[in-house]
Amino acid sequence: MENTIEIPFKREFLDNCLADFKTKKDLYDKMYDYAIVGESDARKEYKNNPNRANLKVKTNFIKKFIKEERDYLLSNKITYISRTDNKEELNFIEFKTLHWSENHDKNLLRDLLTYGQTFELYYTKKQNNEMLFNSIIVSPREGYVYRDDFGNITLFMRFFKRKFDTTKQYIDLYTKNFIFHCDENFTQIDVPTPNTFGEVPVSVAEVSRYKELDTLYNELKDLQDAYETNLSDLVNEISDYRLAYFIAAGCTMDEKIIADMKSKGIINVSDKDIVMKFLTKDINDTFVQNTLNTLKKNIYELSSHIDTNEKLQSNTSGSALRNRLIGLEQRVRDSEGALKDLIQNRLYFMFLLFNKLNESNYDYRDVTQKFTLNIPQDDLIVAQVLSQLGIGENVSLQTGLAQLSFVSNPNKEIELIKAEKEANAPKIDLDGIGLDGGAKP
Repeated sequence: MENTIEIPFKREFLDNCLADFKTKKDLYDKMYDYAIVGESDARKEYKNNPNRANLKVKTNFIKKFIKEERDYLLSNKITYISRTDNKEELNFIEFKTLHWSENHDKNLLRDLLTYGQTFELYYTKKQNNEMLFNSIIVSPREGYVYRDDFGNITLFMRFFKRKFDTTKQYIDLYTKNFIFHCDENFTQIDVPTPNTFGEVPVSVAEVSRYKELDTLYNELKDLQDAYETNLSDLVNEISDYRLAYFIAAGCTMDEKIIADMKSKGIINVSDKDIVMKFLTKDINDTFVQNTLNTLKKNIYELSSHIDTNEKLQSNTSGSALRNRLIGLEQRVRDSEGALKDLIQNRLYFMFLLFNKLNESNYDYRDVTQKFTLNIPQDDLIVAQVLSQLGIGENVSLQTGLAQLSFVSNPNKEIELIKAEKEANAPKIDLDGIGLDGGAKP
């Protein structure tokens, strides 16, 4: 390939990054099995017993809890708020992301909760003479970030396989000025693409500084395996219970008598010393059930989740339900912080691009995000508190409306209130008023 721009990193450095990526990938693949596929080591490594029942039960709490946390945080749409009340800026953000998938942030959060970190990669695409700002989610199984000593991202590596060529792995290297397209040996296979942003166009979300160590997988894997193993053992024990054996003591029966007995269900014997009965076994279901209950209780306690199938009192208030969810809410708030950081960086790249193209002056620091958790909230109590504080006097109308669960966008709600007041205001006919203030004759 002629006139190829050289990669601004030494081969030894790239090999070290690749080796570090491969070292962690095995762990991320295991996390993917539990949280996305729903497959556990307990099911994969369940010991088969020849000639006996070998059913393997799937009861994946990790996958269930991740989906619950995602829905608690993002079932209600994220609201953008301008600190300077710049409505043009907010409309611009909404317009430039209209072509994005409605589930983009949900998928992003699911990867974040699965691996403890995830990446959002940005790129541009021209369509109908319009520059589009796009992004793709790259999990730690597919991407690698290198930071310098000051925490700045200087290189992002994206690993992928092409649809009809799955035997080869390709690597895109994102640097400040160019995107280099390489094979698995870091040999360039195409002309580098200029980087429109002038910076490595990637945002990183981390649930905490401990990343994969602070995940549901790390906390629950052993309990998950123990629960599925014990449950599978119990199911197989019950299945094997069907294998009842018939004991005939003090006599010998040929095959014809045995077949006749199976057909008719009866057998006559004349000798009183002959004993005929079924051999059965007793299952200590109390011990097994206590073990399963203990494991399940530990799973819910460590994850701060609650069993929604548990029967509650009919008069349970919204505040009581909220108190039961306080542990889960605190956990979800940590994820909210990580997602906020990433979205703030997303806006940075969006404004960086379009401020150059449109000569605008939008500032990502002016925009904040509001997340409305999808959990029970007692709006009656909130309304009473706001009324006592004096909404519109001691508390701004925008702040007050933001506290109500059914108001997702306080700014638009205020606009609707103003529009309704103007529409319902009495109309004054100025043409019908005389100079002295009385009606015209």
